[in-house]
Amino acid sequence: MSQNNDRYISMKLVYGEEFFEFVRNSKVLVVGAGGIGCELLKNLVLCGFENIEIIDLDTIDVSNLNRQFLFRQRHVGESKSKIAKETALTFNPYCNIVSHHGNIKHSNFGLDFFRQFKIVINALDNVDARRHVNRMCLAANIPMLDGGTAGYLGQVKTYVKGFTECYECGAKVTEKTYAVCTIRSNPSKMIHCVVWAKLLFDRLFGKIDDANAISNFEEILKDKEGFEKKVFEKVFQHDIEELRNLKNKEVWNSGKPPEPLTEEYLNKVKENHKETTKVGVKDQKVWTADECVERLFSSLKRLRERRENSNEPLSFDKDDEDALDLVTSAANLRAYNFHIENKSRFDVKAMAGNIVPAIATTNAITAGLLVSESMKVLKSIYEHKDEKVNHAKDCFQVDCLRFPSSKNRKPCLIFPVKLGQPNKNCFVCSSNSIFINLNCDKMTLGYFVEEILMKQFALKEPMISVEDAIIYECGGELMEDELESFNNLLKKPLKDIKIVDGSELIVEDFSQDISWKVTIRHKGSETPVEEYDIDNGKIEEAKKSQEETNGIIQTGITSAPPSTSVLLENNNAVDKEIVIGDDDELVCVTDNLEKQRKREEKRLENKRKREVTENNLSSDDNPTKDVKLGEDEVVVLDE
Repeated sequence: MSQNNDRYISMKLVYGEEFFEFVRNSKVLVVGAGGIGCELLKNLVLCGFENIEIIDLDTIDVSNLNRQFLFRQRHVGESKSKIAKETALTFNPYCNIVSHHGNIKHSNFGLDFFRQFKIVINALDNVDARRHVNRMCLAANIPMLDGGTAGYLGQVKTYVKGFTECYECGAKVTEKTYAVCTIRSNPSKMIHCVVWAKLLFDRLFGKIDDANAISNFEEILKDKEGFEKKVFEKVFQHDIEELRNLKNKEVWNSGKPPEPLTEEYLNKVKENHKETTKVGVKDQKVWTADECVERLFSSLKRLRERRENSNEPLSFDKDDEDALDLVTSAANLRAYNFHIENKSRFDVKAMAGNIVPAIATTNAITAGLLVSESMKVLKSIYEHKDEKVNHAKDCFQVDCLRFPSSKNRKPCLIFPVKLGQPNKNCFVCSSNSIFINLNCDKMTLGYFVEEILMKQFALKEPMISVEDAIIYECGGELMEDELESFNNLLKKPLKDIKIVDGSELIVEDFSQDISWKVTIRHKGSETPVEEYDIDNGKIEEAKKSQEETNGIIQTGITSAPPSTSVLLENNNAVDKEIVIGDDDELVCVTDNLEKQRKREEKRLENKRKREVTENNLSSDDNPTKDVKLGEDEVVVLDE
């Protein structure tokens, strides 16, 4: 092919033919096919990356079309990754693109899947998925690049195991939370009403728990007759009347006590309603009180029918028309209760979905920077082959700013910052010891698993052991009686299953190649359950404690001693003991031979896999374990 017909001539002139050939053959994983993902995939195929796999669990919505330019109106409802692949191939038909319509956290995309790639590039819009990909890249020892945007702000960072901080080394931006008492009893802003309306949705049609206990609907949910009217009267009349009688006028945030939505009060509201319709923008009209009541009743009816026809609880989605109608109408009616200015459906959607307006040009800049940094990483991999070096040595954290910054230089909008070093206290990439201060008397095992292990630590399939006894495990391979036993234990306070002050737990998640030692500290019997502290900074104490555990957890791998006894507590049943010999053969069992043998084989198989896998949590092979953590210079942004 002559130079005039070579589509890659400019890349070859800049990077050299041999290295560019390496780029063409390097497999790259792109996670996310949204605003950044579309731009990124286009850039990759045009720059000569010919082996790409892209994954996204979402389908195309009309609201995506203003910035995700690989999609058209005819594609609405189809898989994002599939259509992104098809459109990208029209730019460069020589590429081999594999699309996956699925969740990156699914077991199909485990360590073996990740190991086939030279680099992984994130184009995600949530912290949870980023944390998972971060852990998989650490376990597989694959460089990860991450891009995020928030309006006019953008950021690109490169992560290399052992040489740079990992995604979880620093504090991340968390969702804004509001005091429960404010939401339930004394709202002062529209956002408080929106949060309350989402809790109402969950209470009526979702998973019922203590977090959404805004009122008692037990009798109403049993009675099918007049469901919509009874909900309205309960939350907007009776509950409000009770609040009025409980508090003095002076304590109300608005200066006035709340008003039940009686017919008389609603007529008064109608008289004061101001029309705020914007021409051509239906959703930016603020509904009248009558419209709110009408939308509330109709959405309650449709959602109840959907819930009855579904085997699973419904979950709120800002793009679900029925759910958004309910939240918008309920939030505005509650705003009438508490004398708060009403908002349009458009405004409520933004609040309910924590939406930051997406800017197409920010996505484009971020995607371009991701490709530029990717070339630097691949250049290092090409030059050093299998050597253990810092492949991010030429990379920067690059920030796209809304206003020019002139820190020690001419004003600029694209601002490079030196990459941070690993945080020696990070429980994901440096230290595998964690200290949790909580109320052992009140906190149940279920709360500990769901709120701390799965929500705070983003574990998918946690397994908890205490002194070699497994007290919790999840997964589809569990026997029926094992599942029932673990479910019964979930309801018990920690103290009832002998988790008390000073208890040391082994928490593992084989799907993420994670093993931690968790030390429990009791905070006191009067401490509320939700008030717990996580401290992973006591590294020296943790290391000393590790040396005393006689091989229970060393260098991040749970290694079975040559001969061990495993006690399995089956709720209130008699303890059952399995003795494993040096040759891993079953020597003696006391009960349920086949079930116990399969269970033990599964544990040993997982341990063997972990021993073969390069240990991503060991501090012994971390070349920067003694390096001091640099100062954080720029806050991490998330799309």
